Amino acid sequence: GRWSRGRLGRGLGLRRGVEHSAQHIVLTRPITGAFPVHGLLSGWHDDCIVPKRPRMTREEFIAYVDSVLLAQKSIPGIDEPTHFELGTFRNEYVLKLPVEINGVLGPEKIIVAYRPSAHIDYSISLVCNVSVCRLDYDEAGGHTNSMLASRFRIPLIVSGPHFHKWEYNKQFVENDTKLLELKNAVEVRGIRSFDSALRWFCGEVNVHLPHNHSIALPTDRLL
Repeated sequence: GRWSRGRLGRGLGLRRGVEHSAQHIVLTRPITGAFPVHGLLSGWHDDCIVPKRPRMTREEFIAYVDSVLLAQKSIPGIDEPTHFELGTFRNEYVLKLPVEINGVLGPEKIIVAYRPSAHIDYSISLVCNVSVCRLDYDEAGGHTNSMLASRFRIPLIVSGPHFHKWEYNKQFVENDTKLLELKNAVEVRGIRSFDSALRWFCGEVNVHLPHNHSIALPTDRLL
């Protein structure tokens, strides 16, 4: 439940992450046995055509996301100019950043959504078929957590910028592996710029972000 002036558009799946799969993710990684991330990547690419495989179970999907978050990751082409695309909603701009794990490009992505006219300036999400964690930069508003927040010793209401951590939300994964909403968040303090927000987020999800990266929010000239 968001209690600020409005809600961030759901067209990107940032709150209803299932919609990401239709727009950005073609394949999910096959799961067999244990979950070493490097073993999930062989022969799978976003643009290839392969025979249909059984969907992951809820438990397999949770284990898969756990392993992705623990793995060291990087963003290829990070020194090249970034390109925001028009989003689903008016005045919405989206940046899709591919993610490499152990040097292999997979379906995981970091999604930056920028809506200059919305109450949330921008959001940064890690997408593993669905949005599994998200940082909302929202100085004027906040978020109301679920009634399960006390289980994690986090407050029912958080103010300002906040982070929807996978650990606090994976219990909401449904049997068909849908995660329709990241219901729990914690406050994030000390972030004053997009670069500091991106660095904080990348640190939380184990993504290496070099100092010479070129990722930035679009300027009026580029919009």
